[in-house]
Amino acid sequence: MIEIKIDATESTNDYLKEMMRRLPVADGTLVSTDHQTKGKGQRGTVWHFERDKSLAISILKTFDSAQSIVPFQVQIRVSLAILSVLETLGVPNLMVKWPNDILSDGAKIAGILIENQYQGQLKSSVIGLGLNVNNAFLPNLPNATSLFLVTNKVREINQIKSLLYGQILASLSDLQANQLQNDVAQYESSLFRKDVSSRFMTLQGEVFEGKIRGVSDQGLLRIEDRTNQMRFFALKTIKFLD
Repeated sequence: MIEIKIDATESTNDYLKEMMRRLPVADGTLVSTDHQTKGKGQRGTVWHFERDKSLAISILKTFDSAQSIVPFQVQIRVSLAILSVLETLGVPNLMVKWPNDILSDGAKIAGILIENQYQGQLKSSVIGLGLNVNNAFLPNLPNATSLFLVTNKVREINQIKSLLYGQILASLSDLQANQLQNDVAQYESSLFRKDVSSRFMTLQGEVFEGKIRGVSDQGLLRIEDRTNQMRFFALKTIKFLD
């Protein structure tokens, strides 16, 4: 493991991307910090980070030019890897809330932000992960939880970091496009509110009821509305209301 540990940074993803602009960075390089001040999600939301109680890491994964990879497959594999680690740690009722939240009993325990770089095809991914580990209180996050709160155990953050790092890289080591359908099926089996009536709001302000039926190969959320019409939504174009 090539780890660059920094005392504090606004965002581990931004730090790693800036490194990549200035010098060659090896596949599997890990950036971690004890204090992330402006961690962000897909919608630009800020991740609450508590020093010495939360985990913030970013991993660089590079891909061979011969590999034919659908970018959403990276998101799927990373999500499933995190679920696997958390399950071994005794975290109950794990689900993936599309596109990038990991939930336990419906409360957010982790968030993922993957930023891809292309040269004709997918060249590399910067994989950012924020995990609430030993947080006893999350006052600014009303629907959040932590490893401590759901298992009643204080964890060694470096051990959790090693487990996640190893599982994420292992999950991406044999990534092939012909495995996409199987990956999508596994992802959908853990998809939050799948086949459950829910309310949504589109980017244009339209509110409607429907049921999540799954995701497309490109990562679009598939929602069947009350007229039985299947609708597809990209990142940042749909919001859960309940």
